Amino acid sequence: MEEAEAVETAVQESQEEVGSGAAKEDGAARQTQPTEEQADGEGRDFAALCALSEAQAAQRRPEAALASARAALALGPPPGPSAASEANRARQMEGMALLELRRYDEAGVVFFAITEEEPDALDAWAALGVTMDALGQREIARTCEQEVRRI
Repeated sequence: MEEAEAVETAVQESQEEVGSGAAKEDGAARQTQPTEEQADGEGRDFAALCALSEAQAAQRRPEAALASARAALALGPPPGPSAASEANRARQMEGMALLELRRYDEAGVVFFAITEEEPDALDAWAALGVTMDALGQREIARTCEQEVRRI
């Protein structure tokens, strides 16, 4: 139980780091955050949908965050050297929304896929550990915790 709490703490700390980075943005940068109408309109793109999903998650709206993350994944990131990492970022948002909705089986599949593609994906390992603990898979949760510590 303590190990699961440690993994969950790691997930919360990483989320706080993301949140504190957003808090440091200046007012002009915040004004460029897409609204749902902008992301759902003609000019929607992968980055706008990812930003929208993050905003919805911060507002504790996991259903909406999940829908936006899945819409982003359906569009796919623009081609380039960072495409795989951007896709994993969107998958992480999808998994976190599923975790928040207590859809643990689906979340586990998402987080596992991320760790397979990016073995050093700290947030994915931590979230996978929390997910496995919620599913009663304590040994797998401990393995995830060991991966978090390794990274």
